Amino acid sequence: MAWQTPKTNWGQPGQTVPGATDFNRIEGNTHYLKDEIDSHKAEYMAFKEDTENLISDIENFITDSEYQTPTIS
Repeated sequence: MAWQTPKTNWGQPGQTVPGATDFNRIEGNTHYLKDEIDSHKAEYMAFKEDTENLISDIENFITDSEYQTPTIS
């Protein structure tokens, strides 16, 4: 569902009682926003998983004894 520009003239003469089209627009915009959030959430979760895997790889590389910095005594 596409975004519809919200009504901004509430409270002006003849614009105080919302009608069916107002509620349909509001409901449609609500669905649109939820879909947008869900799509970005999926992108975020994929990015988060990739980042966690990269961090794990770096930690494994650092703790690998072959690549540890020698200790100076």
